[in-house]
Amino acid sequence: MKNRNITVTTILPALGLFAFSAIAQAVSPVPDGGYPGGNTAEGQNALLNLNTATGFYNTAVGFDSLESDIQGDFNTAIGAAALLANTADQNTATGTGALASNTTGAFNTATGAFALYSNAGAANNTATGASALFSNTNGFNNCAFGTNALFHNTAGFFNCAVGAGALFSNVAAANNTAIGASVLNVHAAGDNNTGIGSGALLADTNGGNNTAIGAGALSNNTVGNNNIAIGIGAGSNIATASDTICIGIEGQDVTDGCYIGHVFTEGIDPDNFIMGIDVHGKVGTHATSSGMRLTDLLRDHEKVTQLEASVAALTAQLKDQAAQLQQVNGLLQATGRANRVVRNDQ
Repeated sequence: MKNRNITVTTILPALGLFAFSAIAQAVSPVPDGGYPGGNTAEGQNALLNLNTATGFYNTAVGFDSLESDIQGDFNTAIGAAALLANTADQNTATGTGALASNTTGAFNTATGAFALYSNAGAANNTATGASALFSNTNGFNNCAFGTNALFHNTAGFFNCAVGAGALFSNVAAANNTAIGASVLNVHAAGDNNTGIGSGALLADTNGGNNTAIGAGALSNNTVGNNNIAIGIGAGSNIATASDTICIGIEGQDVTDGCYIGHVFTEGIDPDNFIMGIDVHGKVGTHATSSGMRLTDLLRDHEKVTQLEASVAALTAQLKDQAAQLQQVNGLLQATGRANRVVRNDQ
């Protein structure tokens, strides 16, 4: 109430001065619809119950617009039943049924047929688009731009949805950002998600702390948490995995993974190589060493090659020696037979 008094006492003199200037230069004939307290009403039952001694500078245009307002200030309702139940201050509703159910919520803006239709006491919401934030009752500080954006939200807060059907199914989750048509479309629970790009996080229902940038990024994730995907279709193979990063690649549904696409043809500094990428694009350290450099691997490979060559040479030598031994053995056997023949002759 204190803030309201400050607002009224600050703004009213300025508006009064403006009104005086308008009277001095009035058009002819004088427009109808003007009422005491700077209020304007056009249409059946518009501002029907307003006490012009306590409610100031309200504008109602359309059947039943601001009908229930008794002492609210600075409200604007344009459209049939816009702000129909309102008793609060500084709400703006443009469109049939916009903010129709609002009673005590203040500082709300609804633009579009039935935008913020169900809002009752929540404040600081902005809805632009037919049925945007349609179901909201107690959620505050939400913004929805696009037809049916944040349609089912009732109690969620600090959500931002930009695009037709963005965050359509969100009910009570908070701190989610969806930019693009159908982003986080079936998301019901789970906080702190960010989806940018048509169809990003499309299938997500209960995941939290996910970031998807690019059309179709993390499009099949349902309940995975703490995932990051950057690029068109990035992370689209992830369904339930968590703590996985995918950049420019679909990745795999494996927790604690890191996948980077389009790097297979790039060279690596042999003196600073400590990680590798497998055939799936997964980044990781060597299986036996977390700090092995490429030069170490090459040096070890060279040693193995040299050892294999030495073994092959030794094998060849042993074969030669075996052949020579066989020849000597043959000679010895022949010599023995000759000696026996000579002895027998004697």
